[in-house]
Amino acid sequence: MGNDHGVQEMNWSGTQLGNIQADRYATSHDFCRVFRDSLDSLYLLSLLLTGDQNKAEHCFAAGFEGSIQAKQVFKESAFRWATVATIRNAIAELQPCTGWWVGSALSEDVAAEDSALSELRAFELYRVLALPDFLRFVFVLSVLEQYSKHDCSLLLGCSIEEIEQARLRALELIANTAQSAPGCEGTLADVQVVRT
Repeated sequence: MGNDHGVQEMNWSGTQLGNIQADRYATSHDFCRVFRDSLDSLYLLSLLLTGDQNKAEHCFAAGFEGSIQAKQVFKESAFRWATVATIRNAIAELQPCTGWWVGSALSEDVAAEDSALSELRAFELYRVLALPDFLRFVFVLSVLEQYSKHDCSLLLGCSIEEIEQARLRALELIANTAQSAPGCEGTLADVQVVRT
């Protein structure tokens, strides 16, 4: 029977519909591409969170393995999924806790012998690595990755108030060391303590 408007009727089989839906989800190949294309940024995120090259490699590898095994992740969300997997692995690895950091200062021994970290010093990122674990996680997630306070509190399993306090303390520590270090113009020294 003909159609009055010349529109062809389409009969979709279950297989065709399944293929269309399957094309929407990321495959292990899609995740391999995400990790290959974003290797530097995902590894740097892992390093900044863990503060340790060996732990960063472990978290990065675990994030990769977990991502390629993920089911029903939309292709357009693959990078975000990989990022969150890396963050969650770092949290599981270090288990940063709240409370003890309130009076903490920057660590004096930020792996001085580590050549990879000495390269980061040129970019003034060693100040981030020197933060106590919880402060470093909050700073990286809320300032560098721009997660909301609510998302940070969910990821780290603490209150929004603890996130706000930790963020302020981290910014203060970074700003204070920037003021005491000569020649820091145009680096993390420019980070301002802002209440959000």
